[in-house]
Amino acid sequence: MKLKSRFTEMELREHFIEIYDITNDLAIYKEVPVFSRSVDLVIHEKSTLSLTAIEFKLHNWKRAISQVQKVALCFDYLYICVPKPKTTISCDKIIADCKLSGIGLYFYDSIKDIFEKTIEGIKKGIIWEVQKKQIINYLEAN
Repeated sequence: MKLKSRFTEMELREHFIEIYDITNDLAIYKEVPVFSRSVDLVIHEKSTLSLTAIEFKLHNWKRAISQVQKVALCFDYLYICVPKPKTTISCDKIIADCKLSGIGLYFYDSIKDIFEKTIEGIKKGIIWEVQKKQIINYLEAN
């Protein structure tokens, strides 16, 4: 299902889930509580126990970076997903800021109706293992 020309963050996330290549080893969860907030989407790779947090934004990509950084201690990988800007300058700015922060990036190209993994997320070196285990326990219980 292609997204209509105007869509919400929730519709963008749902479309991402529809298109995402889910294997038997992966589980996807929406609105996962972490600290005093919720992460838009969490991907749990069961064989490696890795957790990926993805924040979706339509306009304020800097806020998406800030939000995902606030839960960085609990996740192996961090990503944001935003609609692909129309200008190269805007694309380059988002890419530069994500690279600087070590955050992966998906652009949603509404013309092609695809999610482009523009930057691969960098595995975090420092993880708060106790909190990560609590998140995994929460995911497995739901």
